Amino acid sequence: MVSPAQAWRRGRARLRTLDCRASGALLFLAGAVSSLAFAPFHIQPVYLAGLCLLIFMLDDARTKARPVRSGLYRGWMFAAGLFLASVYWVANAFIERGEPYAYFFWVPLILMPAGLALFWALASAAYVRLSRRGPVRVVLFAALLTLAEYLRAHILSGFPWNIPGQVWIAGEPISQTASVIGINGLSALTLLILSSPAALSGSGRTPVRFLVPAAAVIALAGLFAFGAIRLSATDIEETGAELRIVKLGLAQSERDYEARAAILDEYLALSASPGLEHMSAVVWPEGAVPGLILREPELVSRIGETLGPVPLILGTARVETGARPYLYYNSLAVLDWVSGEPRLSAVYDKARLVPFGEGNPIRNLTEILGFTSLSTNSPFYTPGEGASVLEVNGLPPFLPLICYEVIFPGFIRGAQSEAAWLLNISNDSWYGQASGPYQHFNIARYRSIETGLPMVRSASAGVSGLVDPLGRGTQLTGLQSSQALDIRLLAAIAKPFYATHGDSPWVIAFIVMLLLIHAPRIYARLG
Repeated sequence: MVSPAQAWRRGRARLRTLDCRASGALLFLAGAVSSLAFAPFHIQPVYLAGLCLLIFMLDDARTKARPVRSGLYRGWMFAAGLFLASVYWVANAFIERGEPYAYFFWVPLILMPAGLALFWALASAAYVRLSRRGPVRVVLFAALLTLAEYLRAHILSGFPWNIPGQVWIAGEPISQTASVIGINGLSALTLLILSSPAALSGSGRTPVRFLVPAAAVIALAGLFAFGAIRLSATDIEETGAELRIVKLGLAQSERDYEARAAILDEYLALSASPGLEHMSAVVWPEGAVPGLILREPELVSRIGETLGPVPLILGTARVETGARPYLYYNSLAVLDWVSGEPRLSAVYDKARLVPFGEGNPIRNLTEILGFTSLSTNSPFYTPGEGASVLEVNGLPPFLPLICYEVIFPGFIRGAQSEAAWLLNISNDSWYGQASGPYQHFNIARYRSIETGLPMVRSASAGVSGLVDPLGRGTQLTGLQSSQALDIRLLAAIAKPFYATHGDSPWVIAFIVMLLLIHAPRIYARLG
């Protein structure tokens, strides 16, 4: 009978004998399976297994004729599988847009994962160049991937989607760590903890090799205990304000401009459900009604006739015609009525535009191929000035976040101190019933944990409802449901440590830890 130790040694020996194609295929598959750690599945052990396999195969890359190049290739293959399997649903936006855009579906299926994987590839190559066989190499691995993910979140507008910390369900105990160190700090800890079993393999004394995963287990238990205490000890109160969230479960292909009157009828019917007179405002999602509704007086009048004195907060495209070319914005608008006449009392223009979805940094090139952007209301949008707080009579001041603006923790830090709650409106109908809308909702809830602010969310064909200041979702809707949801707005809690101090404290602590771990080696080289 083969002992576990013998089976392990045989398995490692087989990994070392894999040729380039076989190792790449294995890592690509492992990366794809690792995507199950993110919403809606949250199977974290597959991420642990994937990270450890990647470390083992990067260790083996050092024995190759060109070790750094081998590390680059192996890291890229793992990450390409991870990003293909976790963000494949972006391709649905091109298909939903119809011809000729559907022919570009290969861009998010090939170019997007390939580009995102470059960050992991470079980190892997650096690991092969700098690491040694000892157990602390997992700390270097985690540090390099933390840096890679930080760069991925910021370079070329950034895309901090499915970063390591998001494997934890927002609102549950471990996620509460983000109140202290944010999602980026939680990602660093996640990489440290989940890659720690790899320390059991390699050189070094046995007690030291076991110390690393043992410390990781203790750390994970500590994070869980901290989160459980925070969840149980935090009292959450209501403000007294009530909101009606209205959403439709229409697919993007059903949201044609010609159907705008019928779509408006559906929104109005749901908005006028019994109890409307008790609402402080009604909220519709991003791009609720196709077209430029603010420039259609008849449609605006119908809204006023239905809602009466109750303000409407809605997402809509708008245009400024005072300049050439016209300026189009993806906006959140607040409509109310004074003596029966409509008034645009507040406007927020989306500042962080989705590349190729709303804006196009290489428009001159893509126009040759017949592509401008996926927007159905204008060739492309103009970005707004930045995050800003809005006020509506009867409501505490709020910070609007349109669609994927909510995935950027740094975007809201400058304005969050003036806000009492967050409002996220989105149009998730572009992505069908895949994992994308669930991932979007989980990511959004981390902003409440980081800021201590409740969030109201209205998303077409997405998860809508109320998120408390601890990131827990309540009164939630399904993706495809069409309904009106009445909620009582919650009050903010005491400002978390992260909301005040940001990423600097944990970054400094992480750097100090790296220096302390590698200090003996540094001294030895200097000597």
